[in-house]
Amino acid sequence: MAALLFIAACAYMGAALFGKLHRELETETVRRISFYDSLSLRGVAVREEQSVCPSAPAELLARDGSRLPAGGAFARETGGEALLCPCSAIFFSDTDGFEALNPAMLEGLSPDRVEELLSARAEERSGAIGRLVTGRGWYFAAVAETAGTLPEKGRCSLLFDGMDQSVPAELLSVSRDGSRAALLLRLTLEGREFLSLRKTGAELIFSSYTGLRLPPGSVREDGEGNEYVYTLSAGTIRQREVEIIYKSGDFWLAALSAGAESLREGETLIVSGENLSEGEVAEP
Repeated sequence: MAALLFIAACAYMGAALFGKLHRELETETVRRISFYDSLSLRGVAVREEQSVCPSAPAELLARDGSRLPAGGAFARETGGEALLCPCSAIFFSDTDGFEALNPAMLEGLSPDRVEELLSARAEERSGAIGRLVTGRGWYFAAVAETAGTLPEKGRCSLLFDGMDQSVPAELLSVSRDGSRAALLLRLTLEGREFLSLRKTGAELIFSSYTGLRLPPGSVREDGEGNEYVYTLSAGTIRQREVEIIYKSGDFWLAALSAGAESLREGETLIVSGENLSEGEVAEP
C-alpha cells in the first residue's frame, strides 16, 4: 500500500510539474518574410542629353517621350524650318536646367565631386521647348555614409525613392574617403520615370532573402549540429528541421523547404520552454 501511495504521489507531482511547465510555453505563428540588405545613397542622375532652344517660336511635332531616329523632325519653327534629331534620341517636352551635366564629369568620381554635383544649381534656359536624351545608358553618381564593407563592382539592384520596385544596375566604381564613399552606377532603363530622375535618394541592394522568421531563442541544436525547432500541433509537441540562412540580433531566417519534417509557414512555433520532446502533449 505504501509503495502504491508513493507511486501515485510521484505521478501526481510529475503531472503537476508537466502542466506547470507547459502552461508557461511561449508560442507564435511562423511567418514568411522577405527583406534585403542595402546601403542608403544620395545621388544625381547624369545622362547624355541636350536642351532644345530654337531661335524662333516652334511647334512641337514629336510626342512627349517618343524615340526618334537620326534626322527625325521633332519641332518646326515659325517659317517652316524643321528641327531634326542629330542622332537617335528620346524627346521630352520638359527640362530641369541640368541638361549640361554629362558623363565626362564623372571621371575619377570622389565623394567631394558628388557633393558638388548635388549642390549645383539649375541653369535657366529661356525659350527651351524640351530636351533630347541621346545616350542609350545613363549614370547615377552617388555618395554613401558608411564605415562598413562596400560592395564589389558588378551587377546589383537599385530602389529609387518613391518607386515600388528595384531595378537592375551595374556598379562601375567605388571610391572611399574616410567614412564616405562615392559610387558610380550605370543603368539602361528608359521611360519618363527614369529619364526624368535627377537628384534623388536610393537604396543599393546587396542581397535579398525570403524565408521563415524565427526568434533566435527558438532554434535548438542536436548532438550532431543539426538545427531544429519545436512546434505545437493539436496540443502535441512536434520537432521540425530548419536550415538557418540569415542571422541578426532580432531574428533568424529559416530556408523554405518542402521536406516532410521541415517547418512550415502558419505552424505554431514554441518560442521558449525547457525539457521538451517530440510527441509530448501540452497546452500553451
